[in-house]
Amino acid sequence: MDFWIDIVMTTYNSEKYLAPQIDSILTQSHQRWRLLISDDGSVDNTRTIIHDYCTRYPGHIVDITPECPFHNVSRNVEYLMTHTAAPYVMFADHDDVWVADKISLTWTAMKTAELNYPGTPVLVHTDLKVVDAALGLIDPSYWHYVGLKPTENFSELLFQNVVTGSTTMINRSLAEKGLPLPDGVFLYDWWFALVASKFGRVVSVPKSTIQYRQHDANLVGATRVPRNSIVGTWNYLRQTMARRLERTQGQASAFLTRYGNELDAQTVSTLQAYIALRTRTVMRRRLVGLRYGFFGNSWKTALGMWLLL
Repeated sequence: MDFWIDIVMTTYNSEKYLAPQIDSILTQSHQRWRLLISDDGSVDNTRTIIHDYCTRYPGHIVDITPECPFHNVSRNVEYLMTHTAAPYVMFADHDDVWVADKISLTWTAMKTAELNYPGTPVLVHTDLKVVDAALGLIDPSYWHYVGLKPTENFSELLFQNVVTGSTTMINRSLAEKGLPLPDGVFLYDWWFALVASKFGRVVSVPKSTIQYRQHDANLVGATRVPRNSIVGTWNYLRQTMARRLERTQGQASAFLTRYGNELDAQTVSTLQAYIALRTRTVMRRRLVGLRYGFFGNSWKTALGMWLLL
């Protein structure tokens, strides 16, 4: 069978939730896919589970775990992507559950975007259902739960990622444009969102296509701003946004280094201004943030950025 979609999945100590996730992929309404898995040094029963599925579904599920673990999700994803051959790539977390029409719905949105913008790098992403460890519903919309407003505005994406990798499909054009991942990349999905925003299209589908499981071992997870007190909110935003600014400035610098010769003068100016934000006076930082639109489009990001600057 010729596979239209390669699904890449990284695992690490995933024995508790891995089987339900793979089962949800196996029961998708769209079946022209291949699942590539790379384990990142698990010390539990994860590798045994992977081997069992590969044995039961040869060619459909493939273990390409390297000899030496990366201990880094983005690098493991990059490694997996170098082994993809299909025209489209999707990303799967090891602990979620996909709804039955996830691939079909995302595929339809992708094909529509490619029809409207032929030859263009395209990223399609969707909303998520936020659930607890036992799949009990917390919120039917992750976007609502965390106060997120999808955008493909490049300036807003510099500080605020609106793309969740596990909901994402990218086409071959975007994969080739975004790889290899340079040093300085914060998160792989954020990087591809930036590349698609500048050189192609970011398509947001307002439907929840996965059950986004929240548990003690989440790498990122669905985090809400604490609202129990003004001081608590203030401290959370200051600390969280300071860490994010530092890492996203490194990501912006990597983007400028990689694509500087392909960018228009306005985009170069935007990146330079973002990278240099912390070197300016408080008032100047805020004016620059307003001028270039760095405050995002949600109250949480806007308030956190304002307090930080």
